Amino acid sequence: MTHWSKPALPIETEEAGETLYMRPDGSIISQSRRFYSEEDIGRIRAGYCCAKCGEGHDIPFPAACFGCKFPMHDLQAEYLAKWYQGTVRLGSQINVDDELEEAARVVEFERRQRDGTSPTQIWLPGGD
Repeated sequence: MTHWSKPALPIETEEAGETLYMRPDGSIISQSRRFYSEEDIGRIRAGYCCAKCGEGHDIPFPAACFGCKFPMHDLQAEYLAKWYQGTVRLGSQINVDDELEEAARVVEFERRQRDGTSPTQIWLPGGD
């Protein structure tokens, strides 16, 4: 298996509605959104992976995907134009430095709670 022929595997999927599809073999699948790495999106755009099922191929844009029989040569570009929704950032949207700072605050708070040095009330200057 070459770099180009390995399948494009989604790094994340999510259900995208209540629409169900019946495959030629009788199995039923639901519509979903699939999220791919930049490398896999590049291979799909270049025609080495099927846009419908992700199956990899040794040649770009074969007549049909050997996995799902999608007519890649004739319809892949049209399919991508219709369904590709662009780049989405997955995972935490917090800056790594901010994440580390918050983790340090939590560790300090838990240490003070454990040691009994955590303030138990709010003290206002000038108040008795």
